[in-house]
Amino acid sequence: MEATYGQTQAAYGGNEDESLLVRFFKHPQENQAKSEEAGRPIFEETEYIEIMTPGDKGNVVCRPVREHDKGRFPRHWDAYQKRTGDDESIEGTLLEEWPQVTRSQVEELKFYHVRTVEQLAAISDVNAQNMRGVATLKQKAAKFLDSAMSNEELSKKLAAQEKQIAELIAAAEAAAPMPTEEKPKRKRRTKAEMEADAAA
Repeated sequence: MEATYGQTQAAYGGNEDESLLVRFFKHPQENQAKSEEAGRPIFEETEYIEIMTPGDKGNVVCRPVREHDKGRFPRHWDAYQKRTGDDESIEGTLLEEWPQVTRSQVEELKFYHVRTVEQLAAISDVNAQNMRGVATLKQKAAKFLDSAMSNEELSKKLAAQEKQIAELIAAAEAAAPMPTEEKPKRKRRTKAEMEADAAA
């Protein structure tokens, strides 16, 4: 959910911040840890701020909101909070990141408040029948999530086996007796060598 641009009034003290165009909005950002764990891209809605200087197209700041931004632009933050209210935060694999849907299908599903593959798979059969082509997409989404879950479980099993093997190797190395150094054996001299030494 986006808050519209708001320009502060110069009457509020006249400092430089008062002339800036400020917008708070939500933007999906990939959570690397959750993506690695799930074996598919997982995004979370993150609050962003965009700050623009009027008349300077090259001077635009767009980044996740920091705590001091709320105090620096309190009117804009309050307006954004009122506008977004208690909107449900999004977490999961965004439809636009899923290659099995077209851009137009993404936009159509967004109209029905479906933003992620997980939400698509969870649509009731009754609601899916009321939306053109969604029943098929719902089945694809369910298969995709089942496949990702199977891959995740397989990865966890492999990681557990690798850990167990490493522990067994370490235990075997610790239990093995230390090799003793063997003294080099003296070479037996031949009779010819002994006679040659005596003659010398």
